Amino acid sequence: MKYTIEMTHKLLKENGHKKENFADLHNKVIQNLEDKMMVVAKEPFTKIKQKQPVIDFVCKAQSNMPWKLITLQKIDNDGVENLRFCYYTLNFTLLKNEGKLQMKYGQFGLNIPMEDYNKLIEKAKGKGMI
Repeated sequence: MKYTIEMTHKLLKENGHKKENFADLHNKVIQNLEDKMMVVAKEPFTKIKQKQPVIDFVCKAQSNMPWKLITLQKIDNDGVENLRFCYYTLNFTLLKNEGKLQMKYGQFGLNIPMEDYNKLIEKAKGKGMI
């Protein structure tokens, strides 16, 4: 089920929460990221997990879906700097069933070399997209 802002605010209110609580949830995720500074990447075909150090990261609440926290991480992938785009989202199932506010990691994230990112941004600028 896709949650709209109105549906989310109603669900929050029904469970005694306010939309302002998102800032607290986001801060907990950010603090956790600062504490770990490590990600676990799973190879798509082999499913082998590999720990990769996080060099730096930035986060921002998504403007049209404030329950999502967008994250851009600079990671070290065997000596090659990559960018990892990912997100954390409100655990709607836990909120609906137990009334608890908790964030969970988004299922998918993009991990690309810096060079590819720079070329992608150049192309987007060339097309007037950004």
